[in-house]
Amino acid sequence: MSRFRWLIVGALLSAGCAGADDELPRQPVGGKVTLDGLPLAKGQIVFNPATADAGTRTGGPIVDGSYRLTKAEGPVPGRYNVIITSASAVEGDPDDQAKKFKPTREPIAPKYNARTALHVEIKADATNELDFPLTSR
Repeated sequence: MSRFRWLIVGALLSAGCAGADDELPRQPVGGKVTLDGLPLAKGQIVFNPATADAGTRTGGPIVDGSYRLTKAEGPVPGRYNVIITSASAVEGDPDDQAKKFKPTREPIAPKYNARTALHVEIKADATNELDFPLTSR
């Protein structure tokens, strides 16, 4: 299941990251992500439009408990479901055929990824500093 989750996150990011050339009213967004009170060492954050006809899907890495998307790569104003996964959910490199890919247990509860309960509103011309204090299973 973890490998499937990472493949979905990768597909979401590659499908939704058109970037600065798309002329959409993208907004910068950033903040902190903690797991059980400690900064999440490594992970991925995805902003997925709450409805099919609103917004753009985008996301980026979480490093040392922080994430930052510039105006060129950020979401457009609107409501989003947020998906957060940790890098510890996989062991090895799924793209490296020489190594055996071994999924491990995702320490972040499914209510933040597979069955996300995280919902935010991105506002035009606002700071959009969004922190996510998560808990493990």
